[in-house]
Amino acid sequence: PPFSALIGLLLVAAGCPEPDAGVGPATPAGPDGGPGTAAPERGATNPDEARFKDPGPDGVTLRGTFTYNGEKTGRYRLDFLQKEGNQPPRLVNTVELEAPGPWEVRAPKDFGPVYIVAFVDQAGDGPSPDDPAARTEKPVEIGATDVDGIALEVVDDPELGDLGPGAGGHPPEPGAEGGPAPRPEDGQPPAPGEAPGAPAQPGGAEPGASGQPGGAPPAGG
Repeated sequence: PPFSALIGLLLVAAGCPEPDAGVGPATPAGPDGGPGTAAPERGATNPDEARFKDPGPDGVTLRGTFTYNGEKTGRYRLDFLQKEGNQPPRLVNTVELEAPGPWEVRAPKDFGPVYIVAFVDQAGDGPSPDDPAARTEKPVEIGATDVDGIALEVVDDPELGDLGPGAGGHPPEPGAEGGPAPRPEDGQPPAPGEAPGAPAQPGGAEPGASGQPGGAPPAGG
């Protein structure tokens, strides 16, 4: 081909990206062949995402009772937590019950020890210090056979120890329905003209176009 046509072909080839250009590394596959995901940290994820892996036909069943004789109302919830040494508990499964009474949950065989916390979520914002609750004193060992007789007697003044709210195990869930509203110190961007962490203008004055308090003319004007 003519020399000018050859130069054009070379320029076009140089501008074409490789077929895989811009594609990031693949997400490691999970144990079931699906996308790999990190284990949920307690208080760091939406509890709807904390679920036992589908146990399939080889799973085991946990059975127990949720008892509450108080007058407070709300959502009836079971949280399953794992704890290693002095580390904060890690939420691995959560279940919402329709009402107090018998319950059963399917779990993967040989999952290991878990603590179970039952509570009445009054505000729908996750565990709070004033929520009625109960916990298993010892971890429940999830092995190769079903586990029966897990009694959780929920009371208004529970002693949850290191599994309670504020102890690393049960912080409220920001953004949940009825949960605490986001605050500026939680990462919300400052208002226009307002330095990060600066207090609100007295009297609710709006900042001016130059970022000065409302009503004050910009310098030089």
